[in-house]
Amino acid sequence: MEPKIPTPPKGPKTSRTPRTIIKTPGLPVLSGLFDKEVKRHDSLANAQQKELSDLVFQERFIVEEVLCDTYATSIASPSRIGGPASDSQQTGYRVFVDLTVKAVDATIPVQKLMFNGYSAVRAGDTIDAKIPRYRSERNVDYSGSYEGATLDLPRLLSYFDREYNPSEIAVELQILSSDGKKVLRTERSVLYKTFVTNHRG
Repeated sequence: MEPKIPTPPKGPKTSRTPRTIIKTPGLPVLSGLFDKEVKRHDSLANAQQKELSDLVFQERFIVEEVLCDTYATSIASPSRIGGPASDSQQTGYRVFVDLTVKAVDATIPVQKLMFNGYSAVRAGDTIDAKIPRYRSERNVDYSGSYEGATLDLPRLLSYFDREYNPSEIAVELQILSSDGKKVLRTERSVLYKTFVTNHRG
């Protein structure tokens, strides 16, 4: 008869937290995820984004106040290393015009127009103002590296429409006749060509 081997005593039960194994996707999987995300982002962005020239809107205002500020511009003269501080040389002037306005369309909340340039607008004038109404977004940056491989996709700006703000920039002002039927004078700021692509002359 074989001897009976005693069973070792059981110790107190201990709780054990199960281990979670996280599998890191390989480079092909990551590249596929990037491609899908890029396509999704592009499809959403392309449905709403516009050219800057398509985001310039013309509105009519009554001018209540005009403030014209002139600033002197200058550049620093080059100086030698270790020499005395360089003097600045005046290069000209810059003019900014701030208009307090009231929109003819009561639903437009714009109360201030900023114009970068000279203007003959006076209080009481009726004007048509071209306003760039946009917001910009930088596309998602997917640049990076994984296991020595570089994933580099371009970072571009997209432009979208938005609501008017109380203060806006005007790139063109048209001073109208008292009956609003004739344009007496057209003024364009230094920013005009940045936003209006069909510029003539």
